Amino acid sequence: MSRFQEERLQYIQRLYESYPKLFNYQYPDLLMIKAKGLNKIKATLPLKDHPLYGETVLLLSEKLSGDEVIEYHYAWELSQREGRMGKQRRHIMAFGNEPHPHGPAHVSTDPYHHHHVPQDPSKRKATNVTDLETVLGILEDYINGSIKYEQTHSFL
Repeated sequence: MSRFQEERLQYIQRLYESYPKLFNYQYPDLLMIKAKGLNKIKATLPLKDHPLYGETVLLLSEKLSGDEVIEYHYAWELSQREGRMGKQRRHIMAFGNEPHPHGPAHVSTDPYHHHHVPQDPSKRKATNVTDLETVLGILEDYINGSIKYEQTHSFL
């Protein structure tokens, strides 16, 4: 494990511990923060229950190079604690910068995009959201404000 990968894992753990208004600590079985190989991080962080969506999670996937996160995907999804669901069914919204250079998933963003259509993560539009901390603030607004997410919402 690289030094930066280890630091990033610890950083995500500290974020999880420092947002008591956002994260749900009642389901420790849902919490997962781990290294994947030498340059990736995967995490599942249980969120406070939302009045409309119920039990949800923040899924994180990061690809690292040197001392930086070069690709990421941060997804707000329905929890699978009670039962498995397909990717489309559990998708609420997500943010990422993974490349999608060809095909129907292509979007010309630079390279930041918002997976904005609930239950259809293949749809994307441009966004200015470029980091995990901003995503946490957005989720905190939706969860603590009991706001329903609509695909027309933009983050530019």
